[in-house]
Amino acid sequence: MSRSYFVAIPLFILIAAVQATLLSKLTLFEQSLQLTALLPICWAVLRGPEEGIVWGFIAGIALDFYSIGPTGAHAIAIMLAVGAITLAQLGLPFNHYWLPPLLGGIGGALYLATYAVLLQVSGYTTDWAIFNDIILFTLAQAVLTIPAYWSLYTLRRYLYPPEVVRMS
Repeated sequence: MSRSYFVAIPLFILIAAVQATLLSKLTLFEQSLQLTALLPICWAVLRGPEEGIVWGFIAGIALDFYSIGPTGAHAIAIMLAVGAITLAQLGLPFNHYWLPPLLGGIGGALYLATYAVLLQVSGYTTDWAIFNDIILFTLAQAVLTIPAYWSLYTLRRYLYPPEVVRMS
């Protein structure tokens, strides 16, 4: 079991509470910020699909505590978005500057679409008007990816420091 999971559990309990209370009132380009869905995508870009999907599951379950939707819908939507993003990442050249915002924006849009479909299939009413501003939502997620990615990059350096090789 990766040591990052021990960080992810309290992190997402806190982030889900902040998202349900504070971030629901803050907007960027008149779009709500989905930090809980964005962090697993950023972590998957940094550490790979296995850890990203587990982080997505933890984030989704934490977010489901504050949701009136079906239990597990957030977790499924985030895990599917992380899986799709990591598959897309395999075909792209890696770059720390343009790739994370691109994948974060697209991953946020995939999460939103998947969650809306899961709500509809579960019998909940879905306001399809949210897709009128999908370009602005994608752009807002891409902008939010920049500080989120670099914060997780720093966290990764603390959790997995590079090995020092001594020359004798």
